[in-house]
Amino acid sequence: MQGSFEAWGTGFHYNYDSKLNLLGIARLKRQRVLAQLRFDTRLSEASFSYVQSLDKANQIKALTYSGNRTTDLSKTLDRTKLPAILQIAAHLSRYAFDLQSGDFEHFSEKFQKEFGLREFEIRALPSGRNSGHLFTALLTTQHNNTTSTRASSLPALMERLSHTIVRDLITMEFGEQFRDSAQRLLTASTRTRAIGLILDENFVPKTQISVRHTPETREDSPFPSSIRKS
Repeated sequence: MQGSFEAWGTGFHYNYDSKLNLLGIARLKRQRVLAQLRFDTRLSEASFSYVQSLDKANQIKALTYSGNRTTDLSKTLDRTKLPAILQIAAHLSRYAFDLQSGDFEHFSEKFQKEFGLREFEIRALPSGRNSGHLFTALLTTQHNNTTSTRASSLPALMERLSHTIVRDLITMEFGEQFRDSAQRLLTASTRTRAIGLILDENFVPKTQISVRHTPETREDSPFPSSIRKS
């Protein structure tokens, strides 16, 4: 989808300005912008697809914080806490976007740096079956503990990686000496699981995001008059 648009998701209104490559996120029926995301060239070329993934990530976060009682993140957390959680959801959605786009090198480099790993690599190998691929993941910590896994799809790979991090690595690095490493690995496991859910087409949100094209916004304002930064 090209151009500026507004989109209504589960609890949030998304407003994308294609001239500024800027996405504003606000609660439905409220004008206060909770978060702004600047899109790079790759995201701007698939802006609505990314917003769909972001809304799904927000629903996953809502399930986590509400104990599976709601998919509406805007009703789950206090307004003061929402901006930080929206940024985390945006971060997860970007990881999912990179994988879905086949940019495994970029994904691997970012993931390795974020979690302080010695080595991390996602690869796609020809499977020999119906021209499909076999996806592999290799992870090595700074203490040279290693785990690897493989799967026939990216969602399955992320789910298995989340499991193997806990099974093979956290138990090895749990203790006073490796406390920080174990905590980072636990976060990595949680996030790979969330990324897998974002990618999983069988994990369907309760509501479908709707979209409406809007005229190009004025150059002096990042958003249409209906949604402004206050």
